[in-house]
Amino acid sequence: MNDKQDGEALKLFNRAIQLDPRHAKALFKIGVLRASKGEAAKAMELWRRAVKADPRYVAAHYNMGQALQLGGKHEDEIEISLGSYAATNAFARQSGTLKRGQRLYHLDGYFEGGKHHTYRMFKAAPSYAEARSLAIQAIEGKLKPTSSTTPR
Repeated sequence: MNDKQDGEALKLFNRAIQLDPRHAKALFKIGVLRASKGEAAKAMELWRRAVKADPRYVAAHYNMGQALQLGGKHEDEIEISLGSYAATNAFARQSGTLKRGQRLYHLDGYFEGGKHHTYRMFKAAPSYAEARSLAIQAIEGKLKPTSSTTPR
């Protein structure tokens, strides 16, 4: 989108929030626009509001997790992300642990201070129900990570 289209979209999303301050999709989309303008803190605030308005809004959780991975400021909380990296898939194919046509997915948690846990790896995209169940277990502290990293 260009600046004019961004401005028009922003007006519409702001109008939606005026009508319903808990309009999760509008909060999410404004966050995306803010992030594209380099306003990471404002984007994170809007995504948090979107998640508070609709805890099942997966895209907002995903964007928050990605922002946390890139070093965004956040409170003492966990953000869950389901993703798949091209480099991880290439390495798995070269090592023979992944067949052609398969794709690895990972369920990760991101914490204050840049700490990161990987909870599960999947050789195919997990169902929504499975990913949701595992994410809830991770948030509740009932799912133990298979690996983790902590910045020095």
